[in-house]
Amino acid sequence: MNLVGIQPFMAIGEWVWSEDPSEDVSPDICLNDVPFMSSGCFERLIVKGLGVAIILGSFLNMAPMIVNVISSKSVTGLSLGSLYGALLMYCNGAFYGLLQGHPITAYGENLALNGQTMVLVLTIWKLQDKPPVSMQHIVTALTGYVSYCFAALYLLPEEMQYLLLASNWPLLLYSRGSQILTTQQLKHTGPQSIITITLNLVGVLIRILTTISEVGWDMTLLSGFALSAVMSFILFVQYFVFRSNTVEFLAELEKKKKE
Repeated sequence: MNLVGIQPFMAIGEWVWSEDPSEDVSPDICLNDVPFMSSGCFERLIVKGLGVAIILGSFLNMAPMIVNVISSKSVTGLSLGSLYGALLMYCNGAFYGLLQGHPITAYGENLALNGQTMVLVLTIWKLQDKPPVSMQHIVTALTGYVSYCFAALYLLPEEMQYLLLASNWPLLLYSRGSQILTTQQLKHTGPQSIITITLNLVGVLIRILTTISEVGWDMTLLSGFALSAVMSFILFVQYFVFRSNTVEFLAELEKKKKE
């Protein structure tokens, strides 16, 4: 089927295939023989589709955890430091992609994850009572966050933009490491959701593949994704190692709520 010249197929074709460096892949070539397109066209279509799927899935990534926290009214087992690190990490991923001119399908999930992480931070500020989060702490954290975002977007020189991803290594180690350590100390995972943990692990593995296809062998990007995959896998394993303890903790929490 020849779809060349037909809108909106041409617009979709331009978005999917126009940036492919291969001479055998272009909107006109790929739309000329739908659905029996060449392997190059089909591969690019799959990669773009996976990128969109990751972004759409990311909007629900932390929803199960947020629901668990709100329903239990407990933030025990969640590390505030871990969430602060995650906020900066997702900002860095989004800002790097934006400033480097990468397609949004290569970094868009960072925007959605940043918003959901902020919801969790706000929830902890409200619910944590041992010890409670002070107003001074909240104002300092918000001021630092806004200042960091402004500096990264408007003050960072182009030749130093790589630092956004380079700094994600220590941020990732701190963010995921804090959560891993908290879980190890408590011997349960609290309100963490296996759905969220699994989506994080599967999402980063897919993102490695789509990055190679859409951006190339950008080792600054790929090394960060590889580290994220390792840390996500540890959290995944911890969930099952401490599953029985978590069930007991949540049952006890529910019992206290009814008393």
